[in-house]
Amino acid sequence: MQFSLISPAGVQFQESIEHFVVEKATGDFAVLNDHVPVIAALEYATIKLVAKSQTLYVVVINGQLEFSNNEATVIAQEANVGKTPEDAEAALESFREIRIEENRARQIDFTRAENELKKNIKKARAGQRS
Repeated sequence: MQFSLISPAGVQFQESIEHFVVEKATGDFAVLNDHVPVIAALEYATIKLVAKSQTLYVVVINGQLEFSNNEATVIAQEANVGKTPEDAEAALESFREIRIEENRARQIDFTRAENELKKNIKKARAGQRS
C-alpha cells in the first residue's frame, strides 16, 4: 500500500508500506492491504508505519486519515516522521518551538508598525480641522 503525509509545507513523506497502526487516545486500529475504506480524525495520534526493511513513526497533531484502494493519506496541520515515536515527537516539538518564536517575532513587528502608524497619524494631525 502507499502512504502519504501532507502538511501545509507540502508532501512530507511518501512511501510504500506493508501496513500501519494508528494509536489515538480513543483507541488503536491497524490497516492492512485491502482493508475497507476508513476516514479518521486525528487530534493527536502516533502512526506506526511498517515496511519490509524498516519501521517508522509519525506523530500527527490536528489531522485526518483517509484510506481507500490501498492508498493512505494523512493531511495534518502538524506532523513529523522519526525512527522511534520519541524521535518523531522531539522533532515535531522542536519545529513547533521555532514556529512559535517566528510568530512572536511577527507579532512584535506588527505592534511596532501599528505604533509607528499611530504616531504618524498624530504627527500629520489627520482627522483634525484646520
